[in-house]
Amino acid sequence: MKVDDLEMSIRTGNAMRKAGITEIDQFVALDRKTVVGLPGSGPKCWKEVQELQESLKPHVQEAQSWAKLTAILKNSNLSNEEKDAIIHAVQDLAVLYAGGSS
Repeated sequence: MKVDDLEMSIRTGNAMRKAGITEIDQFVALDRKTVVGLPGSGPKCWKEVQELQESLKPHVQEAQSWAKLTAILKNSNLSNEEKDAIIHAVQDLAVLYAGGSS
């Protein structure tokens, strides 16, 4: 997912593009001072950015967790089959935790 994929006002979207903010990790790291200081931006843009950052928190946390798991598995002495089994087990747990079905 990229910043352009987020639903935001034209003004906020333009400010993000002009500032070169294209990645979600860049977007979630923005603070008030930075956003309000962007050309064409202001307090309304900051409020919109805050709301979007809040809605993205669960997705960002999930991505960070997957990155950690991948790094751990990459540096382990497990076989590829064992690594795949662990990944599938974690995916199944995530589905159960989210209340879905696999």
